[in-house]
Amino acid sequence: MYYLYAIGSIENLKPPYNDCYVGVTNDLERRFRKGHLVSKYTVGEAIRNNQWTFEKNMCVIFSGTETECYELEEKYRPNPFMGLNEASGGYGGYTSYTKER
Repeated sequence: MYYLYAIGSIENLKPPYNDCYVGVTNDLERRFRKGHLVSKYTVGEAIRNNQWTFEKNMCVIFSGTETECYELEEKYRPNPFMGLNEASGGYGGYTSYTKER
């Protein structure tokens, strides 16, 4: 099972998730705690600066197959630098720092 999820302030965790981070994972808690929480990217800084938690500031938008989730993520994040995302949605997400990733 894969999940399309959003991370953001409680008041922004609702459609269309414009001011949130939108991503895909098959392990929500691991992705938040071992990925985003320690990330040097915008979403990681927002989590730390605002003391957001997994329990209160992450929500599931959709659950389904990996393909379904990535296709939907691309609809929410068709371009880089939308909301707290730096990469565009879809498989792999690409930005100008792709070589770093």
